[in-house]
Amino acid sequence: MKVVNRSTATIDYRSRRHLGLRVWKDRCQIIAPVGTDWTGVGPQLELPLDVPHSVEDFQATEDVSNVLRTTAFRYELEQPGSDLFAVLMKEKTFESALHAA
Repeated sequence: MKVVNRSTATIDYRSRRHLGLRVWKDRCQIIAPVGTDWTGVGPQLELPLDVPHSVEDFQATEDVSNVLRTTAFRYELEQPGSDLFAVLMKEKTFESALHAA
């Protein structure tokens, strides 16, 4: 589920598997539900971020242990056709993703 917060200029991509990603214009972070809120956990990574597009790409990635990339990959499997990959790789502007919701 894509949740846009224009007041904080963030987009949350929330997975049904209790992890998601919060994206700002220049960075992203893993989020997890804590009570009724979704809270950032772990480090923030700068964009653009390379993410695997297929199972084969994912398996070939040296950085398979990176939880953030794994979360992005799983989100795309659950929500095919979302704009998450394009936003993470800066192929789609953050502003257009923020206002498209």
